[in-house]
Amino acid sequence: MVDAILECIVESAKSTAENAASCLLSVLFSKFEESFVSVCIEKGLIDGNVDKKTDIIATEAMLQEVNINYTNARILFCHLRQFFGGRSYFESEQKCRIFLETMTSLQQWIRKF
Repeated sequence: MVDAILECIVESAKSTAENAASCLLSVLFSKFEESFVSVCIEKGLIDGNVDKKTDIIATEAMLQEVNINYTNARILFCHLRQFFGGRSYFESEQKCRIFLETMTSLQQWIRKF
């Protein structure tokens, strides 16, 4: 069945079997990420210690609690990213600021009513 799907992709996209397989795997990953990762861990393709990122709300709460401003947050995240070898364990500072601006606007709008 998988061979038939790959053959269909190859014919319709006029592509190689490797490109068709790559496309199919990308689609499967995007639709079933948790299952895909579980199988990869079982097969030993990736390390079972999958890196986790702190979500936007927790990251923003941390920055607000310690009263870190925009500039200092950028510097902090830059140093952490360099220390961890390019990996970040926090959502990007830009996403956090956009979230905060959205929540602030929403709160102001709610207060009007």
